[in-house]
Amino acid sequence: MKVSIKSGIAVVVITGMMGLSGVMLNPTVGQTTLAQQSESSVANSSSIEGKLDSNSQTMEDESYFNVHTFQGKAGEPLIIDLTSKDFDAYIILVDPNNNKIAENDDGGDENNARIVLTLPVTGTYTLIVNSAKAKESGSYVLSWREATERDIALAEAERLNQQVIQLYQQGKYNEAIPLAEQALAIRKKVLGDNHPDTAQSLNNLAELYTVQGRYSEAEPLYKQALAIIKQQLGDNHPYTATSLNNLALLYQSQGRYSEAEPLYKEALAIRKQQLGDNHPDTAASLNNLAELYRVQGRYSEAEPLYKQALAIWKKQLGDNHPYTATSLNNLAALYQSQGRYSEAEPLYKEALAISKQQLGDNHPDTATSLNNLAELYRVQGRYSEAEPLYKEALAISKQQLVDNHPLTALSLNNLALLYQSQGRYSEAEPLYKQALAIRKQQLGDNHPDTAQSLNNLAALYQSQGRYSEAEPLYKEALAIIKQQLGDNHPDTATSLNNLAFLYQSQGRYSEAEPLYKEALAIIKQQLGDNHPDTATSLNNLALLYQSQGRYSEAEPLYKQALAIWKQQLGDNHPDTATSLNNLAALYQSQDDIPQAINPHSAPSTVT
Repeated sequence: MKVSIKSGIAVVVITGMMGLSGVMLNPTVGQTTLAQQSESSVANSSSIEGKLDSNSQTMEDESYFNVHTFQGKAGEPLIIDLTSKDFDAYIILVDPNNNKIAENDDGGDENNARIVLTLPVTGTYTLIVNSAKAKESGSYVLSWREATERDIALAEAERLNQQVIQLYQQGKYNEAIPLAEQALAIRKKVLGDNHPDTAQSLNNLAELYTVQGRYSEAEPLYKQALAIIKQQLGDNHPYTATSLNNLALLYQSQGRYSEAEPLYKEALAIRKQQLGDNHPDTAASLNNLAELYRVQGRYSEAEPLYKQALAIWKKQLGDNHPYTATSLNNLAALYQSQGRYSEAEPLYKEALAISKQQLGDNHPDTATSLNNLAELYRVQGRYSEAEPLYKEALAISKQQLVDNHPLTALSLNNLALLYQSQGRYSEAEPLYKQALAIRKQQLGDNHPDTAQSLNNLAALYQSQGRYSEAEPLYKEALAIIKQQLGDNHPDTATSLNNLAFLYQSQGRYSEAEPLYKEALAIIKQQLGDNHPDTATSLNNLALLYQSQGRYSEAEPLYKQALAIWKQQLGDNHPDTATSLNNLAALYQSQDDIPQAINPHSAPSTVT
């Protein structure tokens, strides 16, 4: 392996930006009138009691609901609370024109729901009292009162927050950020700098900065949010675990693995203590720690954690839950990293089947599963099987998401990489350019994903011998990675390696060597002496020496690379085969025919 071209296996790390979901329905039966029409029908506080049980109406998800109506007047500020000790409360408000105008499942204390708004029109409003889970039953109290200015301001902050989440999910980060800033300003003004809801707004703004690669702006916000949560809720609160997880994910994105690990472990310990060993959030922490180990090449440590997470999600949520699909996908990605393709394939297929069954053929998560299975096929050279899956994933992304969503860029990138692997350069180039344009528009000129696109386009040009066009792109990608991730990030090593190989291809050996050595030093420092990427760097430096006839310097590097790949990936991994081939070619160059025929006989050690 020489040039590193980035593809898009999607390994999901669970973050802490959370949103609401609801069901729209047309209530026509089972209505209870809350108040008779009057000049001021809801201005005074009042309440009624009710019960959800098998006599209630049933939604498609098998949750019970009751319907209540009231007469409202345009301009009335109103707070509606739904409280229950028996079930997780969910409430939906429908206006006189049968439009859903508000919904909530956690706006009140604990599992209670609250809606705060100013009524838009005069007429009969409908309230749907619902449980968040299927077939939950029990008593409830539905109450209402006039809202204050403070109530309205906080409701506006929550409305903005929900818009932020929606835009975030759509990949419209530039549109989401000013709304997140407004929500944060309102909460600071009304609730103060140290309120948990202020921490939520800080967290969400930090997450938006993170996905745009604005790490230096995200970090202080995550730290502020964590400090607030610890101060207000305690060191061992589940929200503290969420904040720790998010800061750890930021550090992982920056390659600051030694700082990320203790935070992931602390979050995991809190969730185990507060929620139990088998809670879905505990599974999320296990998954995240496993992913940290995977990117570091600590495969033997990652695998049992991925398997624990999968077992918990299956037990608690069921074999066909989307989180189960996520877990299957992540374990498959681990196996793929190790070259265990026959073990990865059925897991990817199972994840895809779950996504199609639970979310539909055209859901973005289905596109992710298609992409991952296609990528597995591509690395195995099964191009005819990969292409239709990549195309299907791309079509879903274009159909379901905004035109320039980052997931669309990922799909374009991966299809281009398939074409490049097949030598279909004229088909690959416009796709790489489209992906680059989307990433520049949505993520910015200096985002690491933009650098990835620059790198991939440069690699395409290099494959065609268009060296003068490739070099400035490689250099631009390297500059972005250094600026955003630092001089010692593994992605910096990748960029150095790619530029070095370009120089080697041009016979500019004296310029290539220091770059290869710098890349090798970074990989050893960040990932360890025995990581597969360390083997890649050793192999590349050995190739340079071999090109110069420096055989005695190349041989020990090839042997080290071979030993690492055998140890970490196994005797039958393609990278092990590449290493054996390179070592054999070296011996053949030196007319050492016996060794060339059987490079296995050459002694090698892993240090």
